[in-house]
Amino acid sequence: MKKRVIKSLLTLSIILIGGTLSAQVVTSEPPYPTVSDSIIVYFHADRGDGGLAGYSGSDIYAHTGLITENSTGPTHWQYVIAEWDENINEAKLTKVNSNLWKLPIGDVRQFYGSLSEDGPIPGDEKILQLAFVFRNSNGDSTGRAEGGGDIFMDLYEPGLSAVL
Repeated sequence: MKKRVIKSLLTLSIILIGGTLSAQVVTSEPPYPTVSDSIIVYFHADRGDGGLAGYSGSDIYAHTGLITENSTGPTHWQYVIAEWDENINEAKLTKVNSNLWKLPIGDVRQFYGSLSEDGPIPGDEKILQLAFVFRNSNGDSTGRAEGGGDIFMDLYEPGLSAVL
């Protein structure tokens, strides 16, 4: 009886975690990125508000910045790498399939610190999240979170972490 209960709880946990992960607008390699990881971000265009679902062009760009300990809230992005209408190569995504696009970021501090007008990110400034809105080159089509908001990806503390 005890084994059956444990097996049922484990199965339920896997289903719930899988459902949560499949609904995310952005995912990453590694799946639970830290500021010290080399990160690749994947944009799932058919999720969130679906504004770029099935987009047939090859010109999706990330409008992206960081939420740090110095941000006053979720709309106070820091270290934004380009203005909304600026199409820079570093912000251009590569199409993986019809609804999956990838953006190699690599080292977070290097990527955002070298491309933003804010300059280098101090080593002691805590980075909490990556922030995104995806768009085509002229900005008339966008991919956002469900409800039209910004998309956020949490960064985890380096070392051993438990994610529930």
